[in-house]
Amino acid sequence: MNRFIDTKLNNLLLRDLEFRVNGKIYKKGRLKLYNTKHFYIRFTIEKNGGLKVFEMPYPFQIFYENENHCIFDYCLSAFCPQQSTNFKLKTVDHENCSKMFDNYVHILLL
Repeated sequence: MNRFIDTKLNNLLLRDLEFRVNGKIYKKGRLKLYNTKHFYIRFTIEKNGGLKVFEMPYPFQIFYENENHCIFDYCLSAFCPQQSTNFKLKTVDHENCSKMFDNYVHILLL
């Protein structure tokens, strides 16, 4: 999976991007660098002349719609497709979870 992510993210380097969760902008800026380590992807983006670093966990699935749009799937249905297990996982308290929990992250080229 690491090679697949590298291939897709290399196309986005040094380009202006938006990271969207639930239709809202999560992060926005020019992708300067990304690193993959253990189970996280660390992004370095340039915004207003400064560099910002943030991490995202590896997605359960990746959809590459076209060269301008990539989707990271963090939905529970992608992780465990069985209905009963999926229902049990949704009943667990996820108040302190990441914004990406059980959502899609859209990476859009501007």
